[in-house]
Amino acid sequence: MLSGGQQDWAAFDAAWYFKRYQDVLTVLGVVGLQDCEAFYTAHGTVLRHSPNPYFDEDWYLARYPHVASAVVAGLHASGFEHYCTTGLLTHNPHWLFDEQFYARHPAGQAGGGYHGYRNGYDHY
Repeated sequence: MLSGGQQDWAAFDAAWYFKRYQDVLTVLGVVGLQDCEAFYTAHGTVLRHSPNPYFDEDWYLARYPHVASAVVAGLHASGFEHYCTTGLLTHNPHWLFDEQFYARHPAGQAGGGYHGYRNGYDHY
C-alpha cells in the first residue's frame, strides 16, 4: 500500500482478488485471503486473472498481441508481469488509462517529469 491508503497498481490486492474471483476460488478450495496470492501465482496468471483493480489482464493481452504471444511462449508469466517489468513506460495497463495521452496532458507534464514516480500511471 502507498501512503494515504492508496493501493499500489503494481501490487497484488488479496481482498479485491478474493471478491472478484470468489466463485472460482471457493470451488477450488481457496477460502481465505491468506491463500489468494499463492493461488494467483500458481493458477491465476494462467486463467488470465487480474491481480488488482488497476490492471486489466484480459484487455492488456488483447491490446498487445505480442505480449500475449510472449506469455504463451513462457517469456512472461502474465501480462501484468510484462507490464511491471518491461511495459510500464510504453504500454497501457488498463482500458481507462493511456500512458502516451497522459504524458502529453498538462498534469503529466507538470514540473517536467514524474518526480520519483515510476511512470505516468503511478503519477496519476
